[in-house]
Amino acid sequence: MPAAERKRGDFGQITEQLRRSTVRIVDDAGDGERGSGSGVIWDSSGLIVTNAHVVRRSRPRIELWDGRAFPSVVESRDDRRDLAALRIYATGLLPAVAGDSSRLRAGEMVLAVGNPLGFIGALTTGVVHAIGPLRGSAAVLGFKQRFAWRPETPAVRWRTPPDAWSG
Repeated sequence: MPAAERKRGDFGQITEQLRRSTVRIVDDAGDGERGSGSGVIWDSSGLIVTNAHVVRRSRPRIELWDGRAFPSVVESRDDRRDLAALRIYATGLLPAVAGDSSRLRAGEMVLAVGNPLGFIGALTTGVVHAIGPLRGSAAVLGFKQRFAWRPETPAVRWRTPPDAWSG
C-alpha cells in the first residue's frame, strides 16, 4: 500500500480513537445557565481532564461517544492553569494516549476533537507554528496552550486564542 494511502487510513483510525476518548461535559449551573464543553478520558478508571472554565458546578454530566451519560464529581480545579479533573464511575472507557510533546516540531500537523456548540465529535486540523514559551504579542494577548493530537505522539500542546471555542 502506498505511504499516502497508509497515512489516510491512520488519520481515520486516529480520529475514531480520539472521538471515543473525548467526552461532552454538560454543566447546568443551577441559575438557568447551561453550558457544555469537552473533556478527555485520561484513564480507564474514569478520570476526565478538561478546562476549568467548562465546569461551573460540582457535578456536571458526562456524555460518552456511545450515548451513555454519567454524573461526575469535580476532584480538582486550577483556575490559573484552566484545568479541572473530574471523575465518573463507568466501565469500558477508552482513555487517550498521552504523547511526548518534547518530540513535537514546528510544521507538523495536529488534530483536535471536541464538541463545540453541541456538535459531537467535531474534528479540526492545524499546523504547529512554534514551539516553546509564547513571546511578543501572543503572550500579551493571553494565548493559552490546549491539547491536540498528532499521529506519532498523540497528546501535544496547542495554542489557541483566549476566546476560542472551549468545547
